[in-house]
Order: sequence, then structure tokens, then C-alpha cells
Amino acid sequence: MASNNFYAIENKEKEAIFQAIATEKGMTPFAVEKDWWVVQTLAIIFDMKVAQHLGV
Repeated sequence: MASNNFYAIENKEKEAIFQAIATEKGMTPFAVEKDWWVVQTLAIIFDMKVAQHLGV
């Protein structure tokens, strides 16, 4: 899989990506984008020192 900086992609392209995934998965684009942000937030949390205390 190619690695891209998703933050650097134009908003219109991001919207198109979220829409394509939403169509494929039977979800709304809003839900797809929300899930993406949740994953990014969790990745940051689990990279922090506190992660060792989360019991996962």
C-alpha cells in the first residue's frame, strides 16, 4: 500500500475518498470521516507514555 500524507491532500479529494468508502461500505461519508479521526486520535494516545497503563 502506498503511503501518503492524508493531511496534505486537498479537501475535495478527501471528500471524494470518504464518499467512495461510504458508498462501498453502505455508510455515510460523515461516519467514515468520523471513524478516520477516531483512529488517528487513538493512534496518538497509544503512542503516548500513558498507553502502558491502559491495559490493552
